[in-house]
Amino acid sequence: AGGKVVTFLMDRDHSECVLRGSIYDAALVMPQICRSTGWPRSFCVISLRCYFFLMLNLMLQAFVLYMIVQEELVMDKFAGQMYLCDFGASIETCPDGPNCIGPSGTNYQNAGRMYSYDTWATRT
Repeated sequence: AGGKVVTFLMDRDHSECVLRGSIYDAALVMPQICRSTGWPRSFCVISLRCYFFLMLNLMLQAFVLYMIVQEELVMDKFAGQMYLCDFGASIETCPDGPNCIGPSGTNYQNAGRMYSYDTWATRT
């Protein structure tokens, strides 16, 4: 029976044991086949590889789920909108009023110091 299983699982082109299902199928079936055929070394190695790939698969899935949760936490905090700053909203009260610090920590002193973004970006 073990010989029939081995010949069924052998891919004639590459001389490798190939299961065409998912990694879950392979991790479930290969140890059973290994035990049924008397624990040959080649099947033991394949069984260990199946468990390695199963653990790698589970870690990648957990990582993707973690990143989705992180993205949800960030996007929910801003209600799905990008953070809109209020730099210069109270320019009339500057330099002593609240919120008088602009991009890159520059201080707003008066409305005459307001420049377009292109001008600001090329000066810093």
